Amino acid sequence: MRYRTSLASLALSLALAVPAAAQSGPAASPSGVSSPATTYYPLYGVSGGIVVPAGRLGEDHTAGYGLEGFVEFAVPNQPYALRGEGIFQRFALKSGRAGKDVSLFSIQAHPVTNVAGGEISPATEREVAHEYHVVPDRGMYLETVADLLREAREDFDARALVLSLGYDIVAGDPHGSWEFGPEIFADLGRLLAASELPICVVQEGGYALELLAECAESFASGLLDDSPHLALQVPARDFQRQIGNGRIQ
Repeated sequence: MRYRTSLASLALSLALAVPAAAQSGPAASPSGVSSPATTYYPLYGVSGGIVVPAGRLGEDHTAGYGLEGFVEFAVPNQPYALRGEGIFQRFALKSGRAGKDVSLFSIQAHPVTNVAGGEISPATEREVAHEYHVVPDRGMYLETVADLLREAREDFDARALVLSLGYDIVAGDPHGSWEFGPEIFADLGRLLAASELPICVVQEGGYALELLAECAESFASGLLDDSPHLALQVPARDFQRQIGNGRIQ
């Protein structure tokens, strides 16, 4: 077991060393002048917990434990990172079953992209996407959200909303590039409340840990506001273009 764990750690280190070394040195520009070296900021993490075996493995083995470690090299001012992961899982054989305990290993290294590449292409006629070519200010962003909520209610006859709520639009988020303060979420909450639709909120993003509580409190205060007038002050806009099945604003 010790040998295999050491081998897994070595493989993880090598997997990360190759892409990091390939991009950490100075790069030559077309004029032959070397540009400054790219700087990587490493993030480390470990986790552990109970793991339930699936499929045929679960017929003969009990729930076991799992350990995971990762190293991620963030690249400043770039929408991607280099990430390596190592996963170990151990399942014990059930009493009275023939066989032996099972150990599973997984080693991965891959880039992590934080923005979509290329042009947005809606998948269905009921999908509407809005893309920004510049970082929006508060008024521009809230106007877009109000437009999308209005269309969902009036054009698509939406009966409920499922919101994927990400707090990574605030200034200081390591994976974001926008400059909003946590108070923007109070505005968003008021817009959602003004839609008068049932809302299911799934919180999924936000990596500036010291700001998450303030963002969540701000959003809840706006959503539960008894007088959400902000949405009524935002004018409607025309759609700019249509691509494929859906629309892109």
